[in-house]
Amino acid sequence: MTFGARLVIVLMCTTVGAALLAGCGAPAPVGPLPFTSASFDEAGAQATAQHKLLLVDAMASWCPPCRTMERDAWPEAKVSAWIGAHAIAVQVDVDEQEAVARRLDIRAMPTLILFRDGQELARSVGGMDANQLLSWLETSGGAAAPTTPAPPR
Repeated sequence: MTFGARLVIVLMCTTVGAALLAGCGAPAPVGPLPFTSASFDEAGAQATAQHKLLLVDAMASWCPPCRTMERDAWPEAKVSAWIGAHAIAVQVDVDEQEAVARRLDIRAMPTLILFRDGQELARSVGGMDANQLLSWLETSGGAAAPTTPAPPR
């Protein structure tokens, strides 16, 4: 093989490799995220006043499943539509909001919690894709009793 042919192969491999590596980062979400900028307590008050559920996403910026959900699940139109119709959603960064994380008894991320009128209805720990998330929301949103005991306050 000539030097020129080897150079072309190296350049092609380098270009393809760089493109693949660029895809390993977390790209920006494809749609808007459905979270309010309100605090946890403010979001709870809004949910109660609007007769909606409160959806909490307890997460951390360094958590790979959290980042995957932020990129792939939360911006999905069907997820955002369900939240818009049924809930006020708030993110709780466990590193920035340690007191709230303790109050919610967060032990792993991501942890999703649904509340109705301040009472915990359902809790899920671990990442989900958009279909799993929507299924959990639809199933848990009508739950009559919490799936795990609410933490003491």
